[in-house]
Amino acid sequence: YVCDMAHGFSAMKALQEQQKMSIELAFDTVFKKKWTRSTWYDNLRAWQASTLAERSAWISLGRSEGGEWSAYFRQFGAKKSKR
Repeated sequence: YVCDMAHGFSAMKALQEQQKMSIELAFDTVFKKKWTRSTWYDNLRAWQASTLAERSAWISLGRSEGGEWSAYFRQFGAKKSKR
């Protein structure tokens, strides 16, 4: 769900900044999965392709049928990051 991914992105950023953790270790710690470079950057680009307002709207859906990460990714995954 988008709300879970938002939490994960935030937690990873905190670990990387505050504890100087590598991206791989931060990912493994937060998501409890093995880090894969291409998958990580595909998902990060999708996150960065949306505006803060769009992210907030998706997050507000919570763990409902409309709030799945797969639906979000279909909408924003193909767009280029605004950064």
